[in-house]
Amino acid sequence: MTYTLTNTSSVIRDADGAWIPDDISNSDWQTYQSWLAEGNTPNPYVPPPPAIPQQVPMWAVRTVLQNDGLFDQAQALINETSDVALKNVWEYGNFADRNSRAINVLAIELGLTAAHVDQMFIDATNLSV
Repeated sequence: MTYTLTNTSSVIRDADGAWIPDDISNSDWQTYQSWLAEGNTPNPYVPPPPAIPQQVPMWAVRTVLQNDGLFDQAQALINETSDVALKNVWEYGNFADRNSRAINVLAIELGLTAAHVDQMFIDATNLSV
């Protein structure tokens, strides 16, 4: 972003024409420019983390597991379990809820952290067909 002094006053505008407070002196301005030249950024914007989707389609869960190389492990777990409800959710479920027992069981058995599961749900939401 480029800042310039306008007229003979110390009123400053950025490249977009926004006003910068006019109480900055010329020596302060030079110090500020030196500070920027060192690679510093004024008030950097840090975007908030993306919202974690609470529900995603099961096809997307399977796709993300495939993309992450975890699908075969998940399928083996489903094949070996005696949990009929878990099998039915895997085979016939339309959606996966982030905090469901099925997702928690898969996460534990696959050794996934909560952050990894969150990222998988974000990735699943970003898929398109």
